Amino acid sequence: MRQLTLVGHKPGREGDQDLLATGRRASAADRLRLMLRLTVEEFNSLSRINVYDRARGEQILPLLSGGVIVMGREAWSCLGLPRLAFYRTVATPRAELLLVPHPSGRNRMYNARSERIRAAHAMRGLRSKYQEVT
Repeated sequence: MRQLTLVGHKPGREGDQDLLATGRRASAADRLRLMLRLTVEEFNSLSRINVYDRARGEQILPLLSGGVIVMGREAWSCLGLPRLAFYRTVATPRAELLLVPHPSGRNRMYNARSERIRAAHAMRGLRSKYQEVT
């Protein structure tokens, strides 16, 4: 099955393991959901995983398949991937991984409309290739 997976570094302060969308615009999940043009239900059905550290990331990397959106440089680094500019991809035998800036409200990159457009374009491009089949 072709799928889309979200990879984060570790849960936020509230310990929310799942990064679930609520339909409100204030959450990181909903910012991603809106950029991907998904409904709350579609977004919440996506596969998601946190890497936590390099040891776990290197165990997870070979298991990833389909399109993978990696949220932030810390998660990217934990996977042991080469340093790249945002919105670039790396292919493994089973997956295509896209590096995007972390969607946290603290990340000022997304204050610029041009960055939100670049992120949305890159993520939608990956989504179009790896749309989850239900």
